[in-house]
Amino acid sequence: MKLVIFDFCETLVNFQTADVFVDYVLQQSGRGKSKVIRMLSSVLYRMRLIAVANKFFPGLNLSKRLHLYQLRGLSTQEMQLWSQNFVAEKIRPNLIPELMNKLKEHQQAGDFVVLISGGYEDYLNEFAQQENIPVVMGTKIERKSNRLTGFFDGTDCLRQEKVNRLKDWLSNQNQLFGSSVLYSDSITDMPLFEWVHQPIVVSKNKSQTWAQQHNFTEIIHT
Repeated sequence: MKLVIFDFCETLVNFQTADVFVDYVLQQSGRGKSKVIRMLSSVLYRMRLIAVANKFFPGLNLSKRLHLYQLRGLSTQEMQLWSQNFVAEKIRPNLIPELMNKLKEHQQAGDFVVLISGGYEDYLNEFAQQENIPVVMGTKIERKSNRLTGFFDGTDCLRQEKVNRLKDWLSNQNQLFGSSVLYSDSITDMPLFEWVHQPIVVSKNKSQTWAQQHNFTEIIHT
């Protein structure tokens, strides 16, 4: 049996979902975007502090953290409803057919599929349940007393953290996999590309230079 790993954003769906989800929930909840957060983000961008933070502390993802903080105080029940609606209204119309076909091919072949992403587990779990994907690893949002704190629960599920999550999960499995496959669009997943047996790069419209340099197989979609 193969272990088949799918990234989500710009791999199965054609956009980056995390900040879009936050904006969607803000709109649905009637909150609107926080003026304070917008002003702070604007100042940090103008001072290039976010760019500096991303360069020297890539795991910090300051902009994403600021964006998420706007959801503090919302209930888990509300998030469940908005996650369902987000999948229906935003995710499904923007799925990439070629990659969804690949997903279904692997499932029909009896391969074990894992969805791993820097997107938030709230809507990733909803999507995975609909598509019969048994394991989801994403960025978790912290809750206290059944309400969002506005902070990550643990580490943002990006870069090396994806490999760490997979290794931790595998260490608790009895299943042995003959080989592993990864589908991802981003060079930031290089730790995963180097970890799997078969790396496959997902590219939009044209080949990516870094994929060619590493002689990775590419799926180029429109």
